[in-house]
Parts: sequence; structure tokens; C-alpha cells
Amino acid sequence: MISGTFLLAVVPLMAAALTYALRRFATLAVAVAVTLILALGLFIWIAPPDLTVTLAGRSLLMGQDVTWSGMSFRFTEALRPFLSFLYLITVIALIFAWRISQGRTFFAAALIVTSLASLILMVRPLTLAPLGLAFIACIAVFIVQSGRGGSTRGAFRQLWLPLAAFPFFLTAGWLLEQIPLNPDNPAPFNLAVTLLGWGLVLLLAPTPLHGPRVTLASEAPPLVAAFLQLISEAVILYLVRAFTADFLAIINDFNLARFLIYGGLFSMAWGGIAAVGQRDFAPLWSYAGLVNYGNLLLAMGLGLLSSWSLVLLLFGARTILILLGAMSLASLRQQAAATDFARVAGLANRLPWTVAGLLAGGLGLIGFPATAGFASQWTLLQQVAVRDARWIAVMVPAALLVAIGYLRGLAVLGGATANSQVRREPVVAGWLIALAVLASALLGLAPQLLTGPVSAALAALATLVGR
Repeated sequence: MISGTFLLAVVPLMAAALTYALRRFATLAVAVAVTLILALGLFIWIAPPDLTVTLAGRSLLMGQDVTWSGMSFRFTEALRPFLSFLYLITVIALIFAWRISQGRTFFAAALIVTSLASLILMVRPLTLAPLGLAFIACIAVFIVQSGRGGSTRGAFRQLWLPLAAFPFFLTAGWLLEQIPLNPDNPAPFNLAVTLLGWGLVLLLAPTPLHGPRVTLASEAPPLVAAFLQLISEAVILYLVRAFTADFLAIINDFNLARFLIYGGLFSMAWGGIAAVGQRDFAPLWSYAGLVNYGNLLLAMGLGLLSSWSLVLLLFGARTILILLGAMSLASLRQQAAATDFARVAGLANRLPWTVAGLLAGGLGLIGFPATAGFASQWTLLQQVAVRDARWIAVMVPAALLVAIGYLRGLAVLGGATANSQVRREPVVAGWLIALAVLASALLGLAPQLLTGPVSAALAALATLVGR
């Protein structure tokens, strides 16, 4: 009998092997990969976890446990929203990379990352899950570098924190296993909680641990950076919620909320200060993302003891805006062969959707009206005003500094043309960016459209944690 875990892990790996073999035929490779991932995404919603079904003449039980080397993996209905998110991000990234290349190894490596992320969500004991993030970081080296010479900072700095964090979790797991041997001794549990707390802080990487995040966004191909960030952040959000539900002492004794709140505020402050002086859209986008990430950390800190609805709303908007900014930046980099202000001057009339995407994606990250980020940012400001209004003195100036950075960029894009040889954006890529801009505007005007996915994710988290 085939286990659902085997299917969820092997299908993306099989797609990765096929796309790598067909890497010289990008259209065929993407068609195969997208078809397999969409079919898998549809199947997890159709197949009941606890009933045996027949697939290609073989019996399949989606919810069957798989045990290997002290680890167990199991698919449950509650995982459907999270796996669907992984598959959706993967499909969008593959389709866009088909028209604007992100490196010849991106297709295969992205599918391997998707397979690893799926296993992380299914693994028990939970303390082994961060090891999967370390593996993802190792795979990411190849697609971040993308065969380029020169600087390797982006490729190798993103390794630091996942590799530094997973020993904390492995040690904590070992300490938790010692508790039944001497249940009257509180020391192993207390030390395990401390290690888990610091491990989560390393994975969340608030300022001053933001360096790898910013370097990755500045130096990697834009869609590669967006894909890796969103997949990793989704997994880390899940782990934070799961660990804090299983071990309330992480909240009560370690006081993780304090690290999240003040780390978020420092991230916003530094992101705004760094963004205002940038003269290149790549680092400007990365620092706008850091400000938005600071808002997400702040919301997590406020929601640890209450609801995560705002956290998921912020992350949903962030996903759309990060993808929009990445697609626009990738288009700009391909068409103009640069992203610095001096070399992209005057391109607003030649790359209209790219410029619209740059502005909507960047300004949306700080909650600009009529963008996907507006409703969630406004809600966060209201909650902060009730909790401690002094924090607004950090949030609002940081957002304004990012806005000034983008307005400077807009002035350059609308000025005299620096390169009249720049071609117009590819049709398919332009339409994808246009759809993302319209989706952002629609969610800005009707944010209730995110209510359904957020509610499904909240319900799933409630059943996943504590088991």
C-alpha cells in the first residue's frame, strides 16, 4: 500500500527530475511540472485521508503513517491549506520563470524545495522539522547563485541562520526525551524551552539578524528570492504556532512575544532608514520587505496569546505583494539589464506594467491605499494604538521613508530616457504582472476576499497544534 506521505514527497521530486532532463526545452519542462503539481494539489482535496483509494492500480492511503529512523510522517486534512499554498507559490514561480529565466536549475530546485517543505509540515517529532529548513537552505545555494560569477554573499549568507538554528532544536528534542527518566527534575524541560525559544528567534531573524534576508533579496534573481522567502516564512510561521501551542512555556517563561515585538519594531526602523537612501530598486525592494516583515513580527508578538487572524491576513497580503515586486523586478532586470536608478531612467513609457508592478508591490508592503497591504496594515495600526501607541512612532515614519525611496525611483523612471534600446516587456510576463497588480488593487478594495483562506488556515492550525 502506498502512503500519502510517499506521494507528496515523490511527485515533486519526479517533476524535478523531468524538468531537469528537459531543461533545454523550457516550455515542455514547465508544462510537465505545472501539470503534476496542479494534479497533486487537486488530489489532496479529493482523496480522504482515512479511506483507501486506488491510484494507477495500487492501493493508496493518504493518512498512513510512515516511520523512518525515529521520524514519523503523516498527511492529515488539516495540512491541505498549507500544502495548497506551497503548490500555488510553486506554480506561479514556474510559470513566470518560463518567460523570464531565473536560472536553468530553478525549475528542478524549486520542486525539490517544495517536496522538502511538504515533509517539514508532516514530520514528528516537531523538533526535527528545522532540519528540513537547513536542507532547503543548502539546495537554495544553487538557485541563488544561478551559475553567476562574482559575489556569493546572497547564496551563502542565507545558509547561516537555518544551519545555526537546527542544533538548538535537536538538543531540545534530546532533553525532552530525558524527562521521563527523571520527571521530578525540571532542569531538562526549562533548558529545552530556552533552546526552542532561541531557535525560533534565529529562524525568524529579526533585526539585527536581518542581514541574510536583505542580501538574498538584493543579490539573488528576484523570483528566486521571493520563492525562497515565502516558502521558508510559511514553514516558520507554522513552526512558531506549533511550538508555542505544544510548549506554552515558550510564551510564558521565555517570553517569545517580547522578542517578536521589539524585533519587529527594530526591523521596521532599520528598513525605513536604509530604504530612503537607496538608488537601486533591488535593495529598495528588499528593505521595503524588511519593513513589512517587521509588521508581521509585531502582529505575531501581539497574537501569540490570542488569535492569529491578523498574522495570516498580513502574510496573505505579503505573499501577493512580494510576488508582484519580484516579477516586476525580474522584468526590469531582463529588459534593462540593470535595476539601479541611473540605468533605468525614463523607462516608464516602455515598461508600463513593470513600473506599475514595482510601485504597487513596493508601496503595498507599507500599506499604501488601494493595494493588498492596506487593510491588514490599518488593522495592525488600530491594534497597536490600543496596546501601546508609542510604537506607531516607529511604524509610520518607517513606512514614510520607504515611500520616499519609491517616489524618488518613480521620478527617475518618469524622467529622461537613459537607454532608448530597451525593448518592451514580454507579452506573457507583462500580463502576469498586470494580473498581479489588479489582484492587489482588488484586495485593497475588497479585503474580505481573504477571509475564506484565512479562516481555513486558522481552523487548520487549531487542529494541527498540540498533537
